[in-house]
Amino acid sequence: MRRWALRIHVALWTIGGTAGCGAAEPPAKNPVSASSTRSGAGADGVASRAGAARDDAGFGAEIAAALRVVSVVRGLEARGKVRGAVIERSEMVERLTRQMHEDVPPEVVAAQGEMLFALGTTPVEFDLERSLLEMMEDQLAGFYEPDDKTLYVMEDLGGAERAATLTHELVHVLQDQHFGLGGLVEYREDATDEQSAVHTLAEGDATSAMLDVVQGRPGFEVSDAALGMMLRSSAMLGSGGSVPGIVKRSVVASYVDGVVAVHAARRVGGWAGVNALWARLPRSTEQMLHPEKWLADEIPTKVAVPAPPASGAWRVAYHDIEGEQSLRILFEEWMPRFKAEAAGAGWGGDRVAVFEKGDLKGLGWQIVFDDEAAAERAGVAFARGIVKRSGGGDREGEVSEARAAAAIAGGELCEERDLAGPFAVVRRGKSIGVVAGPYRRSGKHAVSAGDCQAALAWCRAVAERPSGE
Repeated sequence: MRRWALRIHVALWTIGGTAGCGAAEPPAKNPVSASSTRSGAGADGVASRAGAARDDAGFGAEIAAALRVVSVVRGLEARGKVRGAVIERSEMVERLTRQMHEDVPPEVVAAQGEMLFALGTTPVEFDLERSLLEMMEDQLAGFYEPDDKTLYVMEDLGGAERAATLTHELVHVLQDQHFGLGGLVEYREDATDEQSAVHTLAEGDATSAMLDVVQGRPGFEVSDAALGMMLRSSAMLGSGGSVPGIVKRSVVASYVDGVVAVHAARRVGGWAGVNALWARLPRSTEQMLHPEKWLADEIPTKVAVPAPPASGAWRVAYHDIEGEQSLRILFEEWMPRFKAEAAGAGWGGDRVAVFEKGDLKGLGWQIVFDDEAAAERAGVAFARGIVKRSGGGDREGEVSEARAAAAIAGGELCEERDLAGPFAVVRRGKSIGVVAGPYRRSGKHAVSAGDCQAALAWCRAVAERPSGE
């Protein structure tokens, strides 16, 4: 999930929220920014398919004027002209669809969707690609293409929305010119967390500078808590009614977390402090969420691919490192955000894997924390999800922390589910093991193919595996 959202640089930033912070007028809707890394452009740098994009001389002049302002505000000299093109919304959706298919291995897409289902966060019929494209079609405003050095905007964009979109995307232009933005997110295995950290920095940087321009004063003068609440609320309410909450939160996280991190850097060292982050890129989302971790250059613990279920010849369909940001996003399914933040803090390293054997699927995930207290908090967080998904939620379906702590007091918990199979968590010292399944998948249907006795045995093997093995 996180990798695919990152690869197409689908990320929400809302100028609807900035209207309450000094914007001249609220836009008609909240835009989505997409800064992609591959476009299918022709040799001349503009999409070669007839009608796919049009150069617009007037738009080029508009870009040049806006770039002069953004360059001064951001404190980065423009190192070249930026081409502009106007594109229809339907054509943009086609372009993004093509890019997804070209850039991301289809088995990765399928496994990421499987992971969301296995963890109980999406229905069995959920389609990740369709969900992200629904958000794009509804919310897309514009994007900068590093490969052809062109800034594209939607044909139906205008007014304050257009001005804010140009400002945000022109910061990406300056990032590319000074820091090589396009080359930082090429697909690599086990790189979701690291690349999400870079994405968070890029979007936080662009959002912070955009706020400066729109408000006419430094964006960091606005309360981070208030700004984050506006960004999250606009994103959750303004896009894709059928898109699951975990996908929306994953998309908006880079903007909210990023602007908080960038504002922290600016308060200490101005834009030079942000440039320092680009000079020594964060190694993990943990470093973006906790500036002291970046200052100390705390390196994530290496975690091996989890052990598969005990029986049969299982194949690893997908493995990755999710990181603290993704862990918190998951915990937000089951508890308030501030509790999810506390439960994810202390993350040290992780590795998740989706296993396949014929039509059987299963998920194993080992997460290592800095200390046992942090692992215990995370274990309770998983317990809140397990008890909730088993139908044991309290008022409004939320499981209390006390109830979850009691359920996992012995360090182990498992509940059987009809569709996605058993869901188990085991804590061993600083290590947490999580398994889901196995279950039998047939198209948009699934049925459990395991029980808690076998799931707990598997989960113990996952939790007890030494780090770095």
